[in-house]
Amino acid sequence: MRILKATQDAGEAPSLVWHAMDEGDKALCGARVPDAPPAPNDAGERYCPACMNRVDTHVTPVAEKTAGPRG
Repeated sequence: MRILKATQDAGEAPSLVWHAMDEGDKALCGARVPDAPPAPNDAGERYCPACMNRVDTHVTPVAEKTAGPRG
């Protein structure tokens, strides 16, 4: 599982945007994310759509075990 780090959204209402990290300070979407997350003022939180798309296409779900005969 990849580590998530937050950046401050540059929009009008301050909010945190969570990114899935690739290596170092680089997110899967290519953004550079500092170590210390910014502190939003009464802000919302959301996930970076580009990072989440990369996670969805690169993570293979774990197969579920099915009940069957023991032997």
